[in-house]
Amino acid sequence: MEDSFDAPMTALVHFDNVSKRYGSRTVIDSLSFSVRPGSVTGLLGPNGAGKSTAMRLLLGIAHANAGRAALFGQSAGDRGFRDALHRCGALIEEPSLYANASGRANLEIQAAALGIKRRDPRLDRMLELVGLSGRAGDKTKKYSLGMRQRLGLAIALLNDPELVILDEPTNGLDPAGVVEIRELIKSLPASGTTVLVSSHLLSEVQKTADHVVIIDRGRLVRDDTVDGLLATAGSNGGFVLRVNDSHRAAAVSALAAKGLTADFSADGSILVTGEITAGSQISQTLAEAGVYLDELSPQSADLEAVFLGMTGTSSGDVPGGAA
Repeated sequence: MEDSFDAPMTALVHFDNVSKRYGSRTVIDSLSFSVRPGSVTGLLGPNGAGKSTAMRLLLGIAHANAGRAALFGQSAGDRGFRDALHRCGALIEEPSLYANASGRANLEIQAAALGIKRRDPRLDRMLELVGLSGRAGDKTKKYSLGMRQRLGLAIALLNDPELVILDEPTNGLDPAGVVEIRELIKSLPASGTTVLVSSHLLSEVQKTADHVVIIDRGRLVRDDTVDGLLATAGSNGGFVLRVNDSHRAAAVSALAAKGLTADFSADGSILVTGEITAGSQISQTLAEAGVYLDELSPQSADLEAVFLGMTGTSSGDVPGGAA
């Protein structure tokens, strides 16, 4: 097997036509994407899309049937793969912890495996970073799921990795904890750590990531910046308008005659969707019908709406766990 993978020179993570099957079931299907330095890349997809499987393939926990997944240009089986792993931190699903050992002791055990001494100030710094300084002496069997996730994140960041791979890192956290971990993830690129994170909390990814890879049934659906995705949605996301109450029915009729969908909202506004190239199209249509606007603004897009539209899922199908 070759020692290095011919991936883009700047890619820390690179999937090249990767496929993974379990029996007759294809979980990852010719998947290709890259993660560039200094980014927070969100890996999104409906339940069963293959997100966790993709991360396992990347870390050598599972092995591809075709194609190659590379870390720093190295794939599982390459002579340089072990060194590539040492440049990474990872939290895949719930962390494996010693239940009868304290949080601090678990961190010390992981530190020893990395050649880090138990008195190294990094241990205390990581515990403080994830909000566990006050509970570091408690046995982890007493930890909540959210606390175990926090400790797993501390372990993932212990070796000051160049790349950290996080699978559902906010799982089990209360709302305040979600905000704390979100802000921590957003801060990592400034300290030199690139992030690949999967999550079913689409609003959180929108607030955290600057790049998004959307997959569905193991296939790539979209690879773009968050701004790029939202800009695409904005062109078809519709407009919100207001007219005099006595003209609302006429406005809806005029817009429907042009093939647009106009729906009354509870706040008195009208949401217009369909093939709209610009707001001027709406204002002209209404003016021709003798209806004049009081207000017109684009419907604000969010990542969840984009995601649901691209994967063809309903809001009830938005993933709630690893896949």
